[in-house]
Amino acid sequence: MAQLSLLQVDAGSNARVPVHLSRPSTRPTAAVILCHHGLGIYQDDFQRRYADSLAQLGFLVALPDFYHRTWPVTKVASTKGAGLSQKDLPVVDLITRVSDEQLVADATAVVEYLEAKEGITSIGVAGFCLGGRTAWLLACAMPDKIKACNMCHGGNITIPLQGTRLCFCKLMLAHIFGRGAVCCPHGKARSPLDRCSALRCPVMAHVGAADNNPSPAEAELLRASLAKCGNSDMVVHVYDGAKHGFCCGDSDSYQQAAADLAWQRTASFLLKALTPGKKCDIPAAPGKSKQTGAECTSACAEIAKKDAAVRST
Repeated sequence: MAQLSLLQVDAGSNARVPVHLSRPSTRPTAAVILCHHGLGIYQDDFQRRYADSLAQLGFLVALPDFYHRTWPVTKVASTKGAGLSQKDLPVVDLITRVSDEQLVADATAVVEYLEAKEGITSIGVAGFCLGGRTAWLLACAMPDKIKACNMCHGGNITIPLQGTRLCFCKLMLAHIFGRGAVCCPHGKARSPLDRCSALRCPVMAHVGAADNNPSPAEAELLRASLAKCGNSDMVVHVYDGAKHGFCCGDSDSYQQAAADLAWQRTASFLLKALTPGKKCDIPAAPGKSKQTGAECTSACAEIAKKDAAVRST
């Protein structure tokens, strides 16, 4: 089932969002929007395999291509990155040009499709790395629609994405030095953390003890900020020895024991939040990809390469 199969969802303003769907064996009433990491959805099949595993729980799973506006024509016309090594992907272009406004617009279109065309009545969001950040953002932006938010090492929640290179530089600094290194004002733009007063659904976060974006301390900041806004339903799980990307089978930092435990917790969390009372056997975790890379999920290696340029500006 991990073979790529796309439909096009109308997002208005002449934009159409490519979405990969993983369907369960029975007609679903609940869906999960799976938000991709920094490499997009085409390069490797890990996220599609993860979507298939969620579908085995009875969910209709939508994996949107949030980079559809930014892929260079030479790539989008042929492979869309499928089969490329991680180092060959245009990671800088992709992350630089995406904005929170576009992410929300695309996800809103996907939610409308799921409700109107698929008969879905309960929707959750989940994601890895950049996708974990996107999941939090969407839960804040659509509090009446999103009923659960699951984040696997979702960082940069304190930084707004505005589709500019300045914003990308802030992302790089945060990845290298941690959230505290980013002290530049954001102007009128609001970060996902700034929006937390709107977030009403339960949240589960999976954080590596050896990660600095998000660090366990930053995850605790998210939990405390959410509680201050009146939502105390956030659980943070910290995994000993785990680095950024530990949940992702296409990452060099993949750690099977931690990833398997995070998967079990994720499955139980989403089932309880989206289909309360349903009993379901949880399938095995998706596991590791045949090929992995250092750029996986957070594009950390790419960020390190650009560090010298950031310091000189």
